[in-house]
Amino acid sequence: MDAVRFEVIHIQQLLLIQQVIDYIEEYIKEEIDPEYLAKMAGYSPYHFYRVFQKHTGYTLMDYVVKRKLQYALYELVNGKKIIEIAMDYGFETHAGFTKAFKNALGVLLVYIRFIVPNHCRKN
Repeated sequence: MDAVRFEVIHIQQLLLIQQVIDYIEEYIKEEIDPEYLAKMAGYSPYHFYRVFQKHTGYTLMDYVVKRKLQYALYELVNGKKIIEIAMDYGFETHAGFTKAFKNALGVLLVYIRFIVPNHCRKN
């Protein structure tokens, strides 16, 4: 009986985490409030952060930043200006965005347009 209960809890957690991820995706250009997400999932912030990391392998805010940067990378290789992208995804400064990008991907933003071949970009 305990194994069945554990499995039910695990599945419920996965469904809640997926709802949170769906919310993050929908509001990726907005400021994401971790406490709101915890409340949405029905957990205390502390417990929610643990559950989220257990199921995704990322802390909540690391996941949010990673997704913002993935969206930003797409826009960057398609010609959008760095400062516009930074503002769109909630980074307060060009420098903060550049630093987050370098920390996450290990490459400076200015090199991305040189790394990605022209035929990979939308025109």
